[in-house]
Amino acid sequence: MFKKIFSKSFKFLVYFFAAFGLLLTIGFFAVKFGLTKVPGMIDLNDRLFTENKTTKDSIAKKPENSISSKNLCKLAIVNSLFPSNSSAIIDAIKSGADNDKIESMIFAIEKEMAKNPKVSQALSDCDAYPESANKSNLFAWMNSEDWTVFEEAVKKDSEVINRISKETGVPSRMIVGALVGEQLRLYNSDRETFKQFFAPLKILGNEVKFSLGVTGIKEETAMKIEANLKDPSSVFYPGPEFENLLDFKTGNPTNERVERLTDKNNRYYPYLYTALFIKEIEAQWSKAGFDISNRPEILGTLWNIGFAKSKPNPSPSTGGAIIDIDGKQYTFGGLVYDFYYSGRMLKEFPF
Repeated sequence: MFKKIFSKSFKFLVYFFAAFGLLLTIGFFAVKFGLTKVPGMIDLNDRLFTENKTTKDSIAKKPENSISSKNLCKLAIVNSLFPSNSSAIIDAIKSGADNDKIESMIFAIEKEMAKNPKVSQALSDCDAYPESANKSNLFAWMNSEDWTVFEEAVKKDSEVINRISKETGVPSRMIVGALVGEQLRLYNSDRETFKQFFAPLKILGNEVKFSLGVTGIKEETAMKIEANLKDPSSVFYPGPEFENLLDFKTGNPTNERVERLTDKNNRYYPYLYTALFIKEIEAQWSKAGFDISNRPEILGTLWNIGFAKSKPNPSPSTGGAIIDIDGKQYTFGGLVYDFYYSGRMLKEFPF
C-alpha cells in the first residue's frame, strides 16, 4: 500500500517539475524574443512630438524669452480662434518662461489644430517666415538710426516723465508721443548736428531759438498754457488741482520761463508743459462733448498745430507737420499714433 502511494507521489513530482521546467523554458524564450511585451497605445502625435524635438535640438538656442517670427505668426492665428489659449502663452512670456517652454506651448496647440486642414495649412505657412524678420520693425521709421538714438535717449528721462504722468493724469506714453515727433523732426532738420552730437552721445535735441526745450514749445504757447491754468472761465481750464503747477519762483517770469524750458540738466518743465497742454486740450473737447483722451493721434496733431487750430468736432483729422525719415514722409499725428500703439518701451512708458 505504502509503495503504491509513494510510486504515485513520485510520478506526480516528476511530472510537476517537468511541467515547471517546460514553463520556465517557454518563459525564457518568450522574454528573449519579446513575446511578453504588452502592445499598449502609442500617442497619435508621437511622430509630431519626435519631429518637434528633433527640430528644436537642431536649432541654435535663441536668447531667453525671444520668440521667432514664425511663432509670433502662429500665436496670432491661435489668438484669432482660441484667445484663452494664446493668453496663457502670453502670460507665460510675461512670467519669464524660457524660449523652449514657449516653443512647446505653441506646439501643443499646433498639434491639436492639425485636425483642421485649413488651420493646419495656415500654421504651416508661418514656417516660411525668415528669422531675419525679427531684426526689422513693421514701422519702417523705427528701423532708422534716428529712432535708435531717440529710444536710448528718452529712456534716461523715464523717471521724470512718469512722475509728471502721476501729477497730471496724462499717460507717460502720450507725453513721449509728443516728444517723438519733435525729436525726429529736429534730428532730420540738421543732419550734421545729429551725426556729430545727438547720435554719438545718444541725447535729445534741446531747442533754444524759435521753439524751446526738448519738446519744442514756443514761448507764446507756454504763456497760453500758464494762463489757462489760472482762468476758470477758459474752455481750456483743466481744473483747480492744476492751478499752481507752473507758479513762478522769481519776479522775472520771462527769464524764468526760458530757463525752465531750456535747462539741459533738468527736463521736468518741458515735459510738464507738454502734459498740461494735453490736459487743457482734453478739457476743451470734453466741454464740447467730445472725449479725445484715448485718441493719441488727435492729441498729437493738436499739440503740433497749436491752441488756435483746436476746434472740437465729431470727426477730427490726423495730420500736422510732414516729417521726412529716411526718404519717407510721415505726419506728426501719424507718428504719435504709431509709437503709442507700437508697444515699444511699454515697460518704461505704460499706457
